[in-house]
Amino acid sequence: MNKEWGTLVRDLEVLNLGQEVELIIKDLTPGSRKYNSHRVLAVVSKGESGEGDRLWVRSGTGVLYPDTYRIRILEERNLIPTQF
Repeated sequence: MNKEWGTLVRDLEVLNLGQEVELIIKDLTPGSRKYNSHRVLAVVSKGESGEGDRLWVRSGTGVLYPDTYRIRILEERNLIPTQF
């Protein structure tokens, strides 16, 4: 079963399509781990079909970009705790 992920980006160029990129993603797959955040090294591609899971990409203000993206996670990295 393919998973679904979401991410926020300031600009679509941040995705570096077809190249390795570090992103913070949220699990959108229904279940007990929904909305958990992960810091990952991944390759993002554009298009409905292809290798990897579905990635929903939103702008920094939360507006959903209309294009379809796929993500192939290469490595999970530790989240750095934020201090307020």
